[in-house]
Amino acid sequence: KAMEGPDADLWEMMRAEVYKPIGIRVLPTIRTSDSAPIPIWGFGFFLNSYDTARVVQLLQNDGAFEGQQLLHRERTRQSLFRDLHNGYPTYVDVRLESSTQQARYLHSFWSFTMIGPAGCRARVPYMWGYGGNFVVILPNGVSAFRYADGNVHDPGALAVGVEGVRPIC
Repeated sequence: KAMEGPDADLWEMMRAEVYKPIGIRVLPTIRTSDSAPIPIWGFGFFLNSYDTARVVQLLQNDGAFEGQQLLHRERTRQSLFRDLHNGYPTYVDVRLESSTQQARYLHSFWSFTMIGPAGCRARVPYMWGYGGNFVVILPNGVSAFRYADGNVHDPGALAVGVEGVRPIC
């Protein structure tokens, strides 16, 4: 509002400046019901598989789409744990094939560390939605998502499965 004026609407800005340019035309979401409603992206953002792939492509490209920077590049990189910030510790466990670790959290993204076959370590950011929906963004350029309603709240197996297709480093 300080930059766009008192009538600025976050949802309309995102729709016009981010979602429309990447090809998302209709995007149902739940908004708060107060006098200045804001979108509830954590539990009220309803993406189909095409739209999820478009958003993930934007994130994998550090906020750029077709040569145009739509999101702040450095903040996007920070959110995806691609800089030196390690995020904040949480009490959420992520189970991998042979270990369990605490997830980290930063700017609405969660993360955990995977160890690749060659012993390399890679930070794996993910988004976590209601019911067990996950979007995992691996550093090897591959992403995966799972829509679920079984209250399975662990992205580790999804990331391990993707890593089996293309090594993380």
